[in-house]
Amino acid sequence: MVNSFKSHNPLNIIILFVYGLLLKYSSFTDPSVPIAQSTDGFLYHTLLWYLKGVGANALLFILLLLISLCLHRPLRSATSSATSV
Repeated sequence: MVNSFKSHNPLNIIILFVYGLLLKYSSFTDPSVPIAQSTDGFLYHTLLWYLKGVGANALLFILLLLISLCLHRPLRSATSSATSV
């Protein structure tokens, strides 16, 4: 499995995206937001308020995918230059 993703094929991104959607399907269909305690901070309460939306889980999944794609390119170029030295 790992060797198939080492080839850096653009199709791998699509496959991983679909695989992630399948893994998170129950989270998308039945979202649950943690219950805030009175001792939790303001930022946590605000974050939970934003997560109460219907599309919050899908939005977070898309954001995580975009962040991982943005981090993948610099990390890949850094590791390839380190191995060529």
